[in-house]
Amino acid sequence: MSQELLASSYSDLIDAIYRGPLERTPWQSFLTQFKNLLDCKVVALVRRFPTQSDRGLLYTIGGDEHLAADYRNRLYAVEPQISKTPNRPVYTLDELANKETMIKSDFFQKCLAPSNIAHLLCADTFEHDGTNGRVLQARLCAAKIDGTVNFTEEEKQICELLLPHLQRALMFHKEYVKVEAERALYEASMGQLGLGTIILDENGRLIKSNSIANNILNERDGLVIEDDKLLFSNRENDTVLQQAIERCRALLAFRDNQLVEALRVQRPSGHADLGILIKSVNSAVTGTDNNFIQGCPSIAIFISDPEQQSATGADILRQLYGLTNAEANLALLILEGMSVEEAAGHQGVSKNTVKTHLKSLYAKTGVSKQTRLVRLLSKSVASLG
Repeated sequence: MSQELLASSYSDLIDAIYRGPLERTPWQSFLTQFKNLLDCKVVALVRRFPTQSDRGLLYTIGGDEHLAADYRNRLYAVEPQISKTPNRPVYTLDELANKETMIKSDFFQKCLAPSNIAHLLCADTFEHDGTNGRVLQARLCAAKIDGTVNFTEEEKQICELLLPHLQRALMFHKEYVKVEAERALYEASMGQLGLGTIILDENGRLIKSNSIANNILNERDGLVIEDDKLLFSNRENDTVLQQAIERCRALLAFRDNQLVEALRVQRPSGHADLGILIKSVNSAVTGTDNNFIQGCPSIAIFISDPEQQSATGADILRQLYGLTNAEANLALLILEGMSVEEAAGHQGVSKNTVKTHLKSLYAKTGVSKQTRLVRLLSKSVASLG
């Protein structure tokens, strides 16, 4: 391999490594380029190692499509343990044991031989765990078929040069996944609470909105999105909203200043007014003073619709308080603001039956008034279920 080709390939590989976490299937570009550079049959990145209770996480390019599934299901158990690998992070199959011993091993016979693999290159990355110390983070593997030249020292050196970059990209990916998981959790929680959420960037343009906000916006009854801008559907009153958003935008560059604006939105249809809360995102999340990141969440807008039905689940109420089906269903009707008479009519039962269920509800929840019951249930974890 010429030095010019190596330099060009190395640069492309580094670029692909850092783009990997953002790809739909992470690191597919990198693995493809890596496979082509080393002229392999298959390459794989083991992100999470399989166990009896966990099929692991494995990204592959090339090879038998059933090999990855077999590895996750059963073949991982015969893979040589990391404690037996050489001190250097990059090693080949023949460095684990002599050829005769390796050929007789279960690992070779069950995992490699069926795919005609004769040469295997592995590169391990590690991270420091506060509890367990230095732990294996991931393993990059490349395999060549029988009859081809084994991996050269130059190819091993390329892997060693790539490892620090791969290790950092893996750390970025881990943080990215954690943030995305938290975001999804909070978004789901807002939905369960019946709150619409709209996220704007530093220019007041739409970045994201949840399903409840989308339903409200699609009705065009009080609020609309046009050209990625949030507007009142009644343009005569829109200045109030734009001024509130602008006041929040003005404080984005200041870490310790945060503004909250609250507005009521009249709906042309005559339905109950929407309530909106506009809040600037503290710049400590996105950078230091006067250094917020462009295009990132800058303004959060929460929308409440008084006519939005409660998302509290009857199953959760039953588990929390030991309620019967009838009691749980009555609790949901009370949460929606119904009186005893209205709940009886809705359920098709007598008022005395509802009063009996309500008395049992009081006993099981530890309250004695309907207003306190509503307060207890609306603040319970059932609203997040």
